Amino acid sequence: MVINMVFLKQLTIDNREKSDVIETLEKLFPGKVKIKQLEIGDFLFNFAKYAVLIERKNISDFVNSVRNNRLWDQLYRIVKTNEIENLPIRRKILLIDGTFDQYMPDSQFISERQKDVFYASMMGAIQQILFVYAIPVIFADNKAALRQFFRILVQREEKGKNEALPEAIWTREEVKVSGERDYRVIMLSSIPTIGPNLAKNLLRRYRTIYNIVNASADSLSKVPGIGRKRAMIIYNFFRASEKYTSTTTI
Repeated sequence: MVINMVFLKQLTIDNREKSDVIETLEKLFPGKVKIKQLEIGDFLFNFAKYAVLIERKNISDFVNSVRNNRLWDQLYRIVKTNEIENLPIRRKILLIDGTFDQYMPDSQFISERQKDVFYASMMGAIQQILFVYAIPVIFADNKAALRQFFRILVQREEKGKNEALPEAIWTREEVKVSGERDYRVIMLSSIPTIGPNLAKNLLRRYRTIYNIVNASADSLSKVPGIGRKRAMIIYNFFRASEKYTSTTTI
């Protein structure tokens, strides 16, 4: 699939990259690929106003670079580089090509102790990368995953999806709410100013009456159509009624 690029200006690939990876990217982004030796990273995506820098390592190179500490020097240089080719670097990514199982299948472990030592080292390294260097780590298990990583990355950048705030999950349909005869809807509709539609909104957000009873007024106010005033009415309604307690589950 070829992306209809609007904002991607150029993709620079380090000339030491594998030929099959270069060929894949040339097909994905025709006319946009430039091959040269990069001083830092392996792929540089130049968009209109910023760049995305990617360091790619196959799984063997990743494991070995952790063991000989070469990885940390590379990542430190990436962290300290904030601009490249007169463009600010907005995203820095470590892309790992392969899986730990491919590098060290279970059959190659002599003992559970050896296996634990290996994975402790790798998990420690990944957490160091994520939390100390603040660089996202992405695994691509195979050629198809690698290809789709690049395609989706550019697609998301072009559509601004990597910048937008996430949609609040609770605004989506999380639970099936039947019509006005649903006993939960009837119960909630008995609260002053809360009709069937708002009752359904509450159920989509909280799923059960129990969760609504125990929700804070601030949380209730964020449900579509509720607002601060209705939230206080709901909050006080349950706390004024002896019919409901904190142990009620419906």
